[in-house]
Amino acid sequence: MSRWIDAVGLEAAGDRIAMDNRVPPLGFVPLGPLDRAVADIAVAGGVARSAGRGSGALWVAGLDPRTLLAHVDGFVQDPGAALVGRYAAPPEGAIVADLCAAPGGKALYLARTATYVLAADPSAPRLALLRRNVERTGLPVGVVRARAEAPPVAGVDLVLADVPCTGTGTLRRHPDARWRLSPEEPARLAQVQARLLHGIARAVPPGGLLVYSTCSLETEENEDRVGAFLDDHPDFRVEPPTGRELPDVGDDGYLRVLPERTGFDGAFAARLRRGHRG
Repeated sequence: MSRWIDAVGLEAAGDRIAMDNRVPPLGFVPLGPLDRAVADIAVAGGVARSAGRGSGALWVAGLDPRTLLAHVDGFVQDPGAALVGRYAAPPEGAIVADLCAAPGGKALYLARTATYVLAADPSAPRLALLRRNVERTGLPVGVVRARAEAPPVAGVDLVLADVPCTGTGTLRRHPDARWRLSPEEPARLAQVQARLLHGIARAVPPGGLLVYSTCSLETEENEDRVGAFLDDHPDFRVEPPTGRELPDVGDDGYLRVLPERTGFDGAFAARLRRGHRG
């Protein structure tokens, strides 16, 4: 808690901890229009409302996930994670690579508008879950087992690097993490993230996009990590999406989803454009 008090102040830190102590609601991203999904959920016996903030997600009550998915096309996802996909904003007709994909929610979100998403991850059991979701939704996602630091693809329009992190933005879903995380963990994971980013950058062509994201609230894993990457890779620059109402994008172009402000799981993302050499 002391880290958060130093970062955001006593009141905001208290609000964040209170949010972490609540049972998280059920977030859902429909494949069709929100109003039609709300109506279908009502027919199934549930109640849904827009989560807002540009997420394209719903909060659903009165239905368990299995029943919800049986009645409405879509996938379960917290609006905070959905905002990362919305912020990524792949160009029309884009080919996308999600190189830390499992369990696959962000790959599914991106596949709603991309022409094709290659979803890669080293975990076979977690990829199996993603394959089932791809089969159920019919979205254009290909699944491959691979390590992010050795990308199985190059020259795509957008690469998503949703890297391993402390997950301090999702403690309400993983309360045991409060006792597993040590004060040194953000710095340790930042080294892992740096190694992954170095490898992932090779898959981004000149003119292409790299979206770095975490579900952490810690500066070492977010702003500091991106800053260090930009220092080492001066051909990249921050380029947030345009023409989208995203109130959680700051003046610096980064997406910061704060649980105490939004009611969503926490998330961070940086959308980076690689320049053309010469």
